[in-house]
Amino acid sequence: MEQSKKDTRHVNKFSLNIFKNVPQDTVIRTISLWACFFSLALPDSSRGPCFLDLRDAVGISTEEMSYTFICSALGGLIGCFTSGLVIDRFHKSYRYLMIFACGCAVGSFSISFPFAPNLQGILGLSVCFGFFNGFCHTCSNVLFLSLWKGYNSSPPMYVMHFSFGVGSLLAPLLAKPFLRSTPEEPGDDTNYLTVNMTVDETDIIDTEGPTVRMLYPLLGLQMMVVFLPHIYFFIKERERETGAVYTPDSEAVEREVERTRLTGIQIILLMSLMSFLYFCIGGIEVCFRNFVSAFVVSLGHSRQTGSDVTALFYLTYTVVRGLVVFGGILISPTTILLISEAFCLVGTIVLSVFSTHSLLAVRIGVVLLGCGTSILFPAGILWLKDVIHITNRIGSVLMVSENVSVQLNSLLIGYVIDKNPLYFAYMLVGTSALAIIDFIFALLLTRNFQKNRKKPTGDVLLK
Repeated sequence: MEQSKKDTRHVNKFSLNIFKNVPQDTVIRTISLWACFFSLALPDSSRGPCFLDLRDAVGISTEEMSYTFICSALGGLIGCFTSGLVIDRFHKSYRYLMIFACGCAVGSFSISFPFAPNLQGILGLSVCFGFFNGFCHTCSNVLFLSLWKGYNSSPPMYVMHFSFGVGSLLAPLLAKPFLRSTPEEPGDDTNYLTVNMTVDETDIIDTEGPTVRMLYPLLGLQMMVVFLPHIYFFIKERERETGAVYTPDSEAVEREVERTRLTGIQIILLMSLMSFLYFCIGGIEVCFRNFVSAFVVSLGHSRQTGSDVTALFYLTYTVVRGLVVFGGILISPTTILLISEAFCLVGTIVLSVFSTHSLLAVRIGVVLLGCGTSILFPAGILWLKDVIHITNRIGSVLMVSENVSVQLNSLLIGYVIDKNPLYFAYMLVGTSALAIIDFIFALLLTRNFQKNRKKPTGDVLLK
């Protein structure tokens, strides 16, 4: 069995056909997961471009509307944690059912966003949206790795995250026809309607052509359609389970084999390092994406320049995710992760040293960070799965670490970025350096564990 896995990996490594020798059933389910990640990105990445229009539809202030991002992140944190506690207790088939349920839930809450009656309503929807979104991401990543166990999973994993990047890039373009063209008044901290208007009165925005009240139902419905094949996968997988001797945990035997490779203490030490790595990834990737525009404006540039620099970041981010699909065929996750971290470190140093002197330096730093941050998350998972078996519990630990980092770093960055934007750049430099040091320690620790495991026992030495 072990030899066949090595042979399969060797064949795929030098073939541009990432599905070579892969069962057709696995191919179909993989393509479905790609489509789901693209579908998830559309409502998730539309919240930024539709921020002001959603604010107007609900009838709240800009400050109140900003709370939805905090609530969504909190819901995502709870969703990641819950998935780790729950999913491994069920048969593998139920993962498909849970992914379908999460897709429908995220779609339903997306539909409801512009129809929320008040602040409390949209905050509650945001928590639920984040919960099922985080649950779905954790479950989907682990399900993908189980589908590709024994094959070269790097290229298709990069395609899955590239699909999310494409959806994020297209979301603002799809939302644009549905946004109102009324200009925002300088210093306007509320909506262009009065905050005290009733929901019936705010229906006036529906008479001015396409609006977010048309956009979000479309985004929600497309998710329900795209996630529908998982019902079929659930039925087929359930039939397979009932036709064989199956344990409550569908991968218990595989995990038992993995435990013979590393001891419990070794796994805890390794996961401590990987949790901190993903804590750093959250501080570099997610926080930089969220604050890059504010950083540029705080340096003294216009909001339009901030928007252009943000677009440059997302363009680089998506293009590199597409290119690494082919790079992942020949380059190991270890090398890709180290190169990505090096790009992040150089990019943050450029921003911290030259950003106040040159807009070109800002663009160069942003491009370098776009290249580096684009594949940190999938490359880390792909490296870890070659060392230990990744269960939903382990996957949720990584996701929770990243979410906690986003929460803490966002609070700190929001406090310092207006006072001195360079503090933001200095934080990124420190976080990038810590990420490199942490991963090097993880590499050395893993090689030490593996080396000790291969040493002959005392009885063998005596012979």
